[in-house]
Amino acid sequence: MGSTGVQGTMLHCFHHAGGDRRAFRHWARLGPQVRVVAYDDDASGPEPIVATARRWWRGVPDPSGVYYGHSMGALVAYEAAAAAEALGGVGPRAVVLGAPPGRHARRCLDRAGGRPTDRLTRDLARVRRYVPSRAALRVPVHVVRGTLDDVVGEADALEWTARGGPGSRHHRLPGAGHLFHHVPDDVLTDLVRAVAATPTGPDALDGPDALDGPDAFAGLDADRAPAGAVA
Repeated sequence: MGSTGVQGTMLHCFHHAGGDRRAFRHWARLGPQVRVVAYDDDASGPEPIVATARRWWRGVPDPSGVYYGHSMGALVAYEAAAAAEALGGVGPRAVVLGAPPGRHARRCLDRAGGRPTDRLTRDLARVRRYVPSRAALRVPVHVVRGTLDDVVGEADALEWTARGGPGSRHHRLPGAGHLFHHVPDDVLTDLVRAVAATPTGPDALDGPDALDGPDAFAGLDADRAPAGAVA
């Protein structure tokens, strides 16, 4: 486990398939308001993603704050939050999913690229077998998709936005591809800071203290989640 920063809201980060926690080494630019803690996926063999997420949630000393996951890591982040809700424990105030593979993308992951290492092959197989354990979370889900992403399509992103509670949004990152988290730009870091600063609670983003004013998500083309959730 690696971390950056000593104060502020905890941001638990989960990496993409075939990667490791070093994918978040440039996230120190989030500054002192956010404490970035990135994790290596230490799954043994073809462990289901739901089991990995629940094992992480049970073992981490402090599972509060905000969860960020990218691609495969987005599934882990979602399921870690789902574990907190299902088991009645401490969980995140919000979840940010970067390039989360939906049902279509999970069938087309070979386009994600990368060297065909044993770890990548194992992780992609885990993603293909993944089925969400929970139809929707009570907390807001912020989905970030690069407009040039050829792995995760617009429909995939909207599918995940519909799995969040009040305040969930779909954010388009102009000019970004699939692995935009390696070098986060100002648009992404501003979004994560805004989510981390939002008051605790599933309705915070829709209440009188919501950070959805004209400058809250500047630079992002953001849509609110449609009514209802995907089964």
